[in-house]
Amino acid sequence: MKKFLAFGSAALLLICGGCQEESIVNEPVSAQPVSVRFALTLREDIEPFLRTRNLPGGLPGEPSAANASPDEEETPSTQPVSTLSYIEYAVYNNDTEELIEHRRYEVDGQDGSLQVQDELTAGIYKVCFLAHGVTDATFAEESSLVTFPEVEDTFWGFQEIEVDATQTDQSFSVGLARAVAGIELVPTDAVPEQVDQFLIETSGCYHQICLLDGKTPAVTEAFSLTVAFEAEDKLPDTRVKHFFYSFVPEAAPEAASAFLDEMILTSQSGSGEVQRQRTITQVPLYRNRITRYTGTLYTPSIVDGLFDLQIDTNWGEYVDQVLE
Repeated sequence: MKKFLAFGSAALLLICGGCQEESIVNEPVSAQPVSVRFALTLREDIEPFLRTRNLPGGLPGEPSAANASPDEEETPSTQPVSTLSYIEYAVYNNDTEELIEHRRYEVDGQDGSLQVQDELTAGIYKVCFLAHGVTDATFAEESSLVTFPEVEDTFWGFQEIEVDATQTDQSFSVGLARAVAGIELVPTDAVPEQVDQFLIETSGCYHQICLLDGKTPAVTEAFSLTVAFEAEDKLPDTRVKHFFYSFVPEAAPEAASAFLDEMILTSQSGSGEVQRQRTITQVPLYRNRITRYTGTLYTPSIVDGLFDLQIDTNWGEYVDQVLE
């Protein structure tokens, strides 16, 4: 009798095990993950822009190639090269905008290969990307804000996608647009012998961007840059230029653009003695454009002169290339 009961228990276990295995086989198709692949395209073509003088009493309007006068000079950009080493990747519920997942991919941007792969169950999603080169950038899940200790060239984009459960593999192409403004300082004078360093100080640069919508909050972080000059920088025909980036918040009502409130430019001797200093207020910021100031930066002088202000209006012209 005991042998019969033992045999019956073993048979019952086999039957239950078969039921469990059968439930996995019958899993709904919609719950099975689908492999998705994203090929990212950077819209980063840079066009020459026109020179416009910054006269006292206000900033000039934005020039354009269509209304340019014949004597206006085209000047190439001196934008520094930034390596795009990281891609912030976030998936949101398309209806509720609830964050489903976030990942940071390390990529080799030098060969032009910007691709992301994932597995998602069937549904409609908002998928967002941010390409940048800052190792210490941080992501906050509760706000979706990416915060940068320093701002470099950065690209943002998103795509609303529908993952189809009947397919095992889906591919999407996503265009990323430049998310920063550039500020460039172009001297008309050489660095004199008594000037050993140049300081750029601002009232604060915008250093955050929301991964969900690509917007920048109106919160600034103190920014300063010190450039020490070498002997070759002081050659008579050399003009040492400077360039830095900022994210761009929404402009205030009735304002032409967002602004950096103040920028202080100081040339100093090796002992810290000020040789020349000037303060520029209301530095305009345009996403995907460069604001260029041209004027005397280094030559010691008591009387301050005028700056030429140049605003890039054609930087937004795109050349799209699919990265494989």
